[in-house]
Amino acid sequence: MKLICPNCQKELTVPDQYAGQVMKCPLCAGNFTAPTLPQAPSAPEPGPSAPPPNTYGLAPEPITPVTAPSPAPAPPRKRELAPTPAPTTPAPQTPVSTDYQHRRSFTINARILPWIAVVCLGLVFFLQFFPWIGFYAAPGGDAIATQNAWGMAFGNSANPEYKDVFEKGFSGNFLMGFYALLFVILLLLAIGALIVGIMPVQVPPQVQKLVPWRWTLVGGLALLTFLFLVLQLLAGTSFESELADKIANHPGDLVPALQTASGQEAKRSTGIVQAALTNSIHRTNWLRLAVVLQLVAIVAAGLTSWIGHRVGQPVPRIDLQW
Repeated sequence: MKLICPNCQKELTVPDQYAGQVMKCPLCAGNFTAPTLPQAPSAPEPGPSAPPPNTYGLAPEPITPVTAPSPAPAPPRKRELAPTPAPTTPAPQTPVSTDYQHRRSFTINARILPWIAVVCLGLVFFLQFFPWIGFYAAPGGDAIATQNAWGMAFGNSANPEYKDVFEKGFSGNFLMGFYALLFVILLLLAIGALIVGIMPVQVPPQVQKLVPWRWTLVGGLALLTFLFLVLQLLAGTSFESELADKIANHPGDLVPALQTASGQEAKRSTGIVQAALTNSIHRTNWLRLAVVLQLVAIVAAGLTSWIGHRVGQPVPRIDLQW
């Protein structure tokens, strides 16, 4: 029988014996079911005849009946498990940092530095009239004899109460004389440098060249006067040496009771009294304060000079980290 392939629409010749079966098209390999033949009266078998020219003479290959594909097996059902609890992790510890945690910055104020230098020098001048060295009856007791900065420089007389003991008074010191005179010049120069910086002042042309270097001159002169003071304190003063000589050679002038003592008792008492009198010579806290203030003035004047020559550069800053 002849039929049209439902897939490729080509005419095919299918033997009658394959009617009703699933066939495979030899042209497009598509499957189709051959129609069944109706019942017909028996007739003599026809002789062989050639296939019509417009049909394909290839005999189709029968295929096995196509059966519906079996459904794919369902994937195995996953076994539901109880959720596994997340592992507990210890709380993170705060790492110990080796870096600095805090920072504080201090900017050097170029406007305040000149005032610091002048004020400190003014305070030192004021302290020069307080006792810088003294001979006391007892620690914290009454002063038997004292010297201030000017007395150390040019000498002074003894207290009226002890004039009979210290008839000649106390001598001055060479280095302290230079210190006292130069300090007056230093104070006037510092005041002038401050005034020139805060208000316009007409100065001679020769002095005008020194105006940019005024704080350098102040700092240098302050350092020079300080060196005179330090050298005098290291070498000792006439006040201390004269008292030490009197204590060693004439202790009876200071303690009349020693003049009446005699024998071994007098020797022992004299040694005790001499040690006590030597320990009664003190350099006062006024002197220590004056030394500290003059050091501060030197540093302030030096920084003022340094900053004044840093034209176009940022103001120096101090950073503290901890």
